[in-house]
Amino acid sequence: MSDLPALPARLVFRRHTDDGLPARLVFGDSGEGGDNVTLHSSARLSGLRGFVRGRVGVRLGGGGRISGLRGYMSGRYDVNVERPLVGQTKQHVQAAAKAALQSSDRWQDSERAQVHVQQHQQQALRLSGLMTGRWQDSRQLTTAMAQRQQQALRLAAAMSEAFSDAGQLVISLASRTQAADRLAQLAEEAFEDAGQLRTVAGERIQQADRLRVLARHAGGSAVQLLLHHAERTQQATYPGLGVRPPFKPEGPKPCHPDLPALLCFELPATGTLPARLYFHCCDRQEPGGETIVVPVQKVYIVLNSIYMRRVRDNAVIPAYSFGMSLDVGSWTWSWQASLHSSALAQIQPEDGQPVEVVVAINSVPYRLLIDGFSRERTFASTRINVSGRGRSAVLDSPFSPALNYSVDSEMTARQLAEQVLTINGVPNGWGIDWQLNDWLVPAGAWSMQGSYIQALTDIASSVGGYLQPHNTDTTLRILPRYPSAPWRWGVVTPDYSLPSNAVSVEGIEWLQNAEYNRIFVSGEGVGVLGQVTRMGTAGDLVAPMVTHPLITHADAARQRGIAELAPSGRQQQIRLSLQILPQTGVIKPGSFVRYVLPSGAHLGLVRSTSVDWQGDAKLRQSITLEVPEFA
Repeated sequence: MSDLPALPARLVFRRHTDDGLPARLVFGDSGEGGDNVTLHSSARLSGLRGFVRGRVGVRLGGGGRISGLRGYMSGRYDVNVERPLVGQTKQHVQAAAKAALQSSDRWQDSERAQVHVQQHQQQALRLSGLMTGRWQDSRQLTTAMAQRQQQALRLAAAMSEAFSDAGQLVISLASRTQAADRLAQLAEEAFEDAGQLRTVAGERIQQADRLRVLARHAGGSAVQLLLHHAERTQQATYPGLGVRPPFKPEGPKPCHPDLPALLCFELPATGTLPARLYFHCCDRQEPGGETIVVPVQKVYIVLNSIYMRRVRDNAVIPAYSFGMSLDVGSWTWSWQASLHSSALAQIQPEDGQPVEVVVAINSVPYRLLIDGFSRERTFASTRINVSGRGRSAVLDSPFSPALNYSVDSEMTARQLAEQVLTINGVPNGWGIDWQLNDWLVPAGAWSMQGSYIQALTDIASSVGGYLQPHNTDTTLRILPRYPSAPWRWGVVTPDYSLPSNAVSVEGIEWLQNAEYNRIFVSGEGVGVLGQVTRMGTAGDLVAPMVTHPLITHADAARQRGIAELAPSGRQQQIRLSLQILPQTGVIKPGSFVRYVLPSGAHLGLVRSTSVDWQGDAKLRQSITLEVPEFA
């Protein structure tokens, strides 16, 4: 017989190998094998709201579901075991019915009863004292009691008791238990949360081994896609009391164009001649697109991040500061940075080719080239100063050779630009994003010698256009200097709307240019002569004539004439400094921006952009707007 635990005993639950639920409960198994542990219980269970009456010698098996001490337990009484009768205890109980104690007591308010008390008093006579006392001195008496003492002898103890460690007695009542087979549920008993005991359950635990899950995923540098969502809003007012807006049926929108107006002629579907002319409002805005509106807020919080990596091996290049700039007169970014001295080995050119880096500004990547660098030491601090241009610098000297270009056969201006980016008719890997009005160029009209960029710049500038690089791709955008004439900006949808709250620094400069309203534009050799006059004017102020070999069509002459007359008259140069907001990112030249002030709004074209970061959390961009008096 195994040793019996003292009561109250700790119940040790062992998890069974079968992980299914409901799980069997095995009491007394430490999980290390061996004999089954005998469980004795004979006590009142507190916290389970009631008591359990049991008989010693019962083999117990349990199966059930434990979930937060709320649920049910099921059990089975197995009599097919050997249980010698050793002793038994019986106690008869029954649920007592609650007896109400009936008691009644009648009472009422009693009346106040008056108690009549009478007492007779009279004046008392004073009597003299009738008592006297005698005394005399008494004699002292000796003590009549004495006691003798002597030294006592020590006697041996007349009584002794021998003792020793008593043998441990075992309880004669025992019950062997073993794991019972799981049977179907036979009984259910509802119970509720029991009172918390000091120690109710114990569980053996050990340090688990850490498992690693290995996953591999191939990836590369992704190009961030900007999803723009804009919504036009304005301040609304509530209608006055008792006023209902009149109902207007839907119909054609009335046409009230501003004068001078642009007439759009549309040929009827019949296409027969003679044709009728239909005059209607164009009802269009140019250039088309939605406006990104920056809301008015008290505080603008942006989590700025900037890092630099080498493209070849994706190695991080530590930097102290960084800045880059772009304007309409530049065909690529110009940038500079201050690096840690440990970056000297990372920026060395290989095989005569410049090192290409990726600079991510608030997660938007820009691919740049390192043109030159220098080292600077101040006391114990050593820094590397680098400078460079955008990725398109490979199309200019000293990386591009001087080549001869010409128009061998009749082609469009866009085809001519694409032909420039070839080597013996094979594309060199760069593409064109053409956004000018294309025109026809006759054979032999144009020729020049220079690099790829010099040839493309000459083609774009012939009609007042300019080049702008893509952030990361090998693509050059050819854009018009004025997407729309300034006197027509009233119907232009701006790309961005910036409130004055979002701008930290503002500077305004007023400029006065010559007020021209007419210009003559001419080609050379096989070109055309065009006279461009500003609409609604007398055309009496003629600007100096401009010529270029690629002005070979009226469309080319019109674009060049608008570009020359657009900056005429009075205009403002507004310089703004603001954060690189998530809504806008870096605002590039050529974008229309509406700058909203409490006194009014200004619509202008971005002419230059610069980004500045000095190694702290402040990341700023500065833009310059060209705002003519027409806007």
